[in-house]
Amino acid sequence: MDLDTKLKNIKIQKASRVISFLLALIFVVVGMLNGIEVVKSAYLFGFGDCLSNDLTVYDTNGFENDFRTDVTSVLAWSNRNYMQKQVEKKKTEFVDGMLAKYLESKSFYDANSQALQKSYNDEYNDEYYDEDDESDVDYDDASSLYNIQHETDEFGSDVFYFEKQYSGELSAGRYLWFTCSVPFSYSNEQVLKYLEKKFDNEVTKELGPYFTQTEVSDALQFYIESKDGIVYTNVDDVNAFKKSATADKGFWLGEDNLSRNRFYSLCNYDDFYTNNTKQAYFQIDMSKAKDDYYSEIQENFDKVNHNPLKNFALSVACIILLLLLLVWNCVLAGRKGSEYKTSKIDKVPSDLHFLVSGGLVTGGFLLLVNSLYFYARILFSEAETYSTLGDMVAGIVNANVFMPLVCALAFAIFLVMSEWLTSVARQVKAHSGFFKNTLVYMLIKCLVWLFKQHK
Repeated sequence: MDLDTKLKNIKIQKASRVISFLLALIFVVVGMLNGIEVVKSAYLFGFGDCLSNDLTVYDTNGFENDFRTDVTSVLAWSNRNYMQKQVEKKKTEFVDGMLAKYLESKSFYDANSQALQKSYNDEYNDEYYDEDDESDVDYDDASSLYNIQHETDEFGSDVFYFEKQYSGELSAGRYLWFTCSVPFSYSNEQVLKYLEKKFDNEVTKELGPYFTQTEVSDALQFYIESKDGIVYTNVDDVNAFKKSATADKGFWLGEDNLSRNRFYSLCNYDDFYTNNTKQAYFQIDMSKAKDDYYSEIQENFDKVNHNPLKNFALSVACIILLLLLLVWNCVLAGRKGSEYKTSKIDKVPSDLHFLVSGGLVTGGFLLLVNSLYFYARILFSEAETYSTLGDMVAGIVNANVFMPLVCALAFAIFLVMSEWLTSVARQVKAHSGFFKNTLVYMLIKCLVWLFKQHK
C-alpha cells in the first residue's frame, strides 16, 4: 500500500513538472508575441510615448524628426534677410578685430625677428642661452602674447607666422569656432582678403543649409508673417488654414505661442529662426504625402499596434506567471515520494554552477534584446549598415523564422533559470551542504589544512 502511494506521488510530481514546462512554453510564446509589439511601438514612438493610448502618426519619432527639419528650413528661409544682416555684422567685427591683432603681431615680429629666431633655436635645439639676459626675446612669451607660431618649410627654413583661434556667437544658439593662420609675408590687402574669405567659408560650412530653403514635402503647409509685413505661404485660404492648424495635426506657432513644444523648443532658443517672425503656422496634411518621407512614416505607422498598452499588460502578466512557475518548480524540486534527494548535477560546485548559469542567462538575455532591436530596425527599413548580429537577424527575418527562434531563446533562458533554482532548492531541502559544495569553501578548507601542516 505504501509502495503504491509512493508511485502515485512520483507520477503526480512528474506530471506537475511536465504541465509546468508546457505552461511556461505557452506563457513565453504569448509574452514574446506581445512583447515584440511593445518593442515595435517603443522603437517607433519612443519609450516615453509608446504606452499611450490612441497614438497617431504625428506621435512617431520619424514624423517629429522630419517635421522639425522642414519647419526649421522654412523658418530659416523666411528669416534669411535677418540672418544675412547678422552674419555681415559679425563678419565686420571679426575682420577688424583679427586684422588689428595681426598688425600688432607683425609689428612686433618685424622689430624682433632676429631675436625671435635666436630664442627659438636656443630653446628648442637644447642650446645654452642666458635666461637672465634682458635683451633676449623669449619665443614662448611671443607665442602667447602676440600669437606668433613657428614651422619649418619644405626647404628646412624657419618660418614664423600669425595664428589665432576665433570663437563667436552669430546668434542665440549658433556659434563659429575656427583658427586663422596668416604668414607675416602677406600685405595688408592680402590679409584682408584672407580673413574675409576665411569667415565666408566657415559660415557656408556651418550655416549654409540655413540660408536657402531646402526641398520640403508637399504635405507641409505653412503661413509665415515677418515683422516687416512680408508673408510666406503655400496655402490658398489662409483663414481656413489657421483655423485647422491644430496640434493634433502636427504643429502650429502663432504670436510666440508654441504647441507640441517637446520637439520644437529649438524654435525659441535660436533667433535665426524666429527673431524676424511675427506669426507662423505649420501643419502636415498626410493625404498629400506621396512617395516621400512622410508616406514612409505612414507605412511604418501601419505596421504597429496603435494601443500597445494591452500588449504591455499581457507581457507583464506572462512574466509574473513565469516567475510563479519558477517558484512552483522549486517547491517540487528534490521530492522523491516523501523524501528529498539531490540530483547528479547538484554535485557540480554551487558557485561554478551559478557562474555558468548566470553567464548563459545574461548572454541569452542580451542576445534577445539586441535581436529585438535589430528586428525593429529591419522592419522599419532603418538598418542601413549591419553588424554581424544584424546580418544574422536580417537573415532569419527574411526566412520568416524570427518568431520561433526568439521564442525558443526566451524559453531556453527560462529553462536555465529553472534548472539552477531547482538545484539550489534540492540542496537546501536535502541538507546536503550548499555552501560546502562551493569552490570557495573547498579552497578555504585546503588553505586551512596547509596552514595546519606547516604549524
